[in-house]
Amino acid sequence: MKKIFLVLLAFLIVSTSYKTLAQGTNKLGDLTCNNQNYESLSIIGDIDFNNLSISKSLHIVGDLKGHTFKSKSVNSVGGIEGEDFHIEELSSVGSIDGKNYYIKNLSIVGEVDVDNLNVTGEASFVGEVEITNGTLNTIEISTKASTFNNTQIKGRVFVKKNSSKEKHSENAQILELKGDTSIQGDVTFEVKGKIHLYDNAKILGHVINAEVIKM
Repeated sequence: MKKIFLVLLAFLIVSTSYKTLAQGTNKLGDLTCNNQNYESLSIIGDIDFNNLSISKSLHIVGDLKGHTFKSKSVNSVGGIEGEDFHIEELSSVGSIDGKNYYIKNLSIVGEVDVDNLNVTGEASFVGEVEITNGTLNTIEISTKASTFNNTQIKGRVFVKKNSSKEKHSENAQILELKGDTSIQGDVTFEVKGKIHLYDNAKILGHVINAEVIKM
């Protein structure tokens, strides 16, 4: 069922791209580029880059890997890996890995493992999350476990019921806060969960529907 969903989503992204990006570039197949600029780009295939700038939007079904990336909008089905990403609106089905991500609004279905993730608007995660040295605002999470290390969260955190079908999914969802992590807003669990506080981590707002355990 998951594969069917991804295929349908990929088809929707690409078909939309080809209709709306008349002034942009469409490509079928992998792309390698250095110091390249596009107005808009729609691609079915992987992108391997060094210094890629897209002034409007990128629609990609494939992996995006490289160093130094800038775009107003990215819609992706596939993994994103690298460093120094500057994106206003990022929506992705696939994992994100690397460091130095600067994003306004973020929606991810997949695993996230990032050092220095900065999100000024809203962030939505469906999948395991591990963020170190981050700065975020409002967060919504749906996952078995998520970890924030030395991360500043300026808004609220809402932990949605985990939709995973894994055999242990009936166990409590866990939010791990490590190092000097600080949450200024409330932390709310849709179903009863657990918060593990390590080191100097703290929550300044209210904790709703969760057990706080000092580790």
